[in-house]
Amino acid sequence: NNHIGNLVHRVLKLIAKYNGYKVIPSSITRDSEKELNKLVYEVSAKVEELYYNMRFQRVINEVMKVVKRANAVINDERPWELYKTDYNAFKSMIHTLAKVIRDIAIMLYPIIPDTSIKIFDYLNLPMQNLRWDIIGKDFDHEVEIKRDFKPLFKKIDIEELKKKLSLMRGEHIKIDENYLKKLDLRVGKILEAEYKKGSTKIIRLKVDIGDKIIKILGGLGEYYKPTDLIGKTVVVVANIKEKKIMGEYSEGMLLAAIDEGGGISLLTPDREDVKAGTRVG
Repeated sequence: NNHIGNLVHRVLKLIAKYNGYKVIPSSITRDSEKELNKLVYEVSAKVEELYYNMRFQRVINEVMKVVKRANAVINDERPWELYKTDYNAFKSMIHTLAKVIRDIAIMLYPIIPDTSIKIFDYLNLPMQNLRWDIIGKDFDHEVEIKRDFKPLFKKIDIEELKKKLSLMRGEHIKIDENYLKKLDLRVGKILEAEYKKGSTKIIRLKVDIGDKIIKILGGLGEYYKPTDLIGKTVVVVANIKEKKIMGEYSEGMLLAAIDEGGGISLLTPDREDVKAGTRVG
């Protein structure tokens, strides 16, 4: 399964053959492009949430939705014919498709960085733009892609990648005892819970961890209602680096059990009278 590599090479060939290796910023002219851009936005929000919850296998499934839609747009809109009949529409289509493969590279960078870097290199984009806030943005200037691009030298085997990613979730990883001691694990009490504005998947929590109250955002909406979480005693990683999710910073992470189907169950002490801030370990 090499849909990702095929899409990248397909788009680069269109840019090279019909537009002189250039991507020219253009206004969208077709509904299919608007729908594709909307899908990229929706998928990137979901992927960000999945990364935060360490659900790496599902990242691939989400990104593949964009890959398949982009390939379908090429098949349906036939840009090589648009080039002859409506150059402005063609130019817009090329701009949209170049953005899509750029954004796919950004979304996959945490798990296949070498491939993402190669895509950016072929697009002749600065590596400092390989970051999340670039997703969805138009090119702000004309870009000339590399002339010596090749098919991604190693096929991206989706099933093999999924197997490797299962190891990244921690089930089979041995860690040093000294590393474990560095984790600040505490009992926390959920004081407030509400859906993040614009999402029914991400829930914003205020959690008492003893010496302070912190804000935590997590993809719990598929498994819990906010009202079910208020008053719940949980286990919190209190010294995790702040993570920006949909424009807000999350200051901690809840520990949860994840079953084979991807379902989440929050870890809780077996006694409700354990005080917030109590150390775990």
